[in-house]
Amino acid sequence: MRRAYSFLALVTGLAALTACEPGNTTGRTDTAAATQPSGEPATTKPATLQDAKEQTRAAVAELIRRARERYREDVQRELERFDERMRKLKDTAKRTARKARPEVERRIEELRKKAAAARETLERLKDVSDEAWKEARRGLDRAVGELRTALEETSAETQPATRPATGG
Repeated sequence: MRRAYSFLALVTGLAALTACEPGNTTGRTDTAAATQPSGEPATTKPATLQDAKEQTRAAVAELIRRARERYREDVQRELERFDERMRKLKDTAKRTARKARPEVERRIEELRKKAAAARETLERLKDVSDEAWKEARRGLDRAVGELRTALEETSAETQPATRPATGG
């Protein structure tokens, strides 16, 4: 989060600097003749400091939106990997000694519930305010971490419980 605030300060400073040209006391800039070396029109500079602030706010809001989206995509991919590992655990459970099978299946069901809860939290992240985002993200990070730990523990516990394959 500190990076976001540092970046916000940097963007704000840059926006303020681009709005101020030497010798310009009105705060307005002349963008009509401005072109890039390629001959294309330069990006429009803000006409006033207020315009610069609004452009900065919009840019920061877009960066935050993109960061949120990337986070949601990362968590979604991790949940998909969890699903694949749980499918493998189910296959392992089929080969588990009959005595241990109910416990393995119970653990897999717990994992399924944790994954469903994490997905539900992820879905709720779409609609939360900036203030609620931090708390919701902490909750999702915690849920995914617990799911990861439980999955690793279950995977480790099921390995010794499998029957050796018989050669044919």
